Amino acid sequence: MRSIMKLADKANQYIDEKKPWQLAKEEGKAQEVHEVTSLAINLFRVLMTYLKPVLPEMAKSSEEFLNIDSLNWDDY
Repeated sequence: MRSIMKLADKANQYIDEKKPWQLAKEEGKAQEVHEVTSLAINLFRVLMTYLKPVLPEMAKSSEEFLNIDSLNWDDY
């Protein structure tokens, strides 16, 4: 769990450094916003796959949010 939380901290740090909510307000930054937010969603997906065994209900909600059948190791 500590390792997963360290990864989550790194993901949060990346998103905070990139600040896509601010980039979205800048003209000509649409591609960068797309790249940052796409990576953020994928990081969330990977972290939830790690956490699925200990947070099954949250994982189920995440699967619905991501519109996927299942968070599965075979997807990587």
